[in-house]
Amino acid sequence: MSAAAADPDNGTGKVYVVGGQVSGAVVDVASVYDPKLGVWGPLPSMAAPRAWPAAGFIGGKLYVAGGSDGGSYLNTVEVYDPATKAWSAGRPAPEPLTGVTGAVGGGRLYAGACTDADCSGPTRMYAYQPSTGTWTRVADYPLAAKTMACAGIAGKLYCAGGFVNDDITAKGYTFDPATNKWSPIPDMPTGLARTAYFAANGKLVVAGGIVPDGAVTSTFAYDPVARTWATLPDRKTALQESAGACGGYAVGGHRNHSSDTSASAETLPGYDRCGSEGDTNVSWLGAKTSATVIKPGGSVTVTVNLDATGTVAGKYRAALAVLADTPYSITPIGIGLTVTDGS
Repeated sequence: MSAAAADPDNGTGKVYVVGGQVSGAVVDVASVYDPKLGVWGPLPSMAAPRAWPAAGFIGGKLYVAGGSDGGSYLNTVEVYDPATKAWSAGRPAPEPLTGVTGAVGGGRLYAGACTDADCSGPTRMYAYQPSTGTWTRVADYPLAAKTMACAGIAGKLYCAGGFVNDDITAKGYTFDPATNKWSPIPDMPTGLARTAYFAANGKLVVAGGIVPDGAVTSTFAYDPVARTWATLPDRKTALQESAGACGGYAVGGHRNHSSDTSASAETLPGYDRCGSEGDTNVSWLGAKTSATVIKPGGSVTVTVNLDATGTVAGKYRAALAVLADTPYSITPIGIGLTVTDGS
């Protein structure tokens, strides 16, 4: 399985895909898709081949951690900077990260590790903080699971599905870093593992994957506010182990054998509001707001606060949404923040 990620803060909509397998062989290749041009382009290769890594953008850089090189699991981290078009090494994880899952939440990259090759023991979870270059072990996942779908939304981590031993589960949980505790969420409509997954529009989206009978096209979205799952349009092709990214992307994968890989790329229109964590509040932007009445030709002043505490150097973008009791739409107000070393 490859990993895919879109930078939610740069506004380009580009999707980066790294690693994976081609005809059963683990590869070190990386590619980028530009939706404005409708073309794929090559990126410099990673330092090592890896499949099933955890990956995500933080502070304008792509972090890729763990996975397998085809012979053993890895604890290494590679960082790609689109500005310099170069890879560099990040801080290694405390132990090999075994392709359990990967997601960005609260400016941290979450990844999992199993106690054995079958993940029959507790699933250990780690969080990588690029601003400090440190890994922290957080509370174990409630199930001895692997290949879950996870996404960071509003500062929390939401996970669902995956394998528990040889069974596919529909169970899901949310992790609150403030309390270091997991809590159950409603079950998925059906158990899925090895899905493409991402955060978009403030929801956890899972697309395709595998059930006991093989690969499927089913697509669902979990809304943390409503605490409900919704059925979305099916994928065009039944594939498992596709890489997912905000923008509604599902890239690559295979049907039922890892040697039968696919180069397909699909998108689900309308799921392109990424924000820093799926169209939710961003940590560096605050606004003092309240309900008010604006007369025709009038205006109102909104005080905006930018705080770079806990961020890494890079360029950040967000939008301030305006809600109004009017039939007319109001364009969100774009806001940018540039963080430099030492700021």
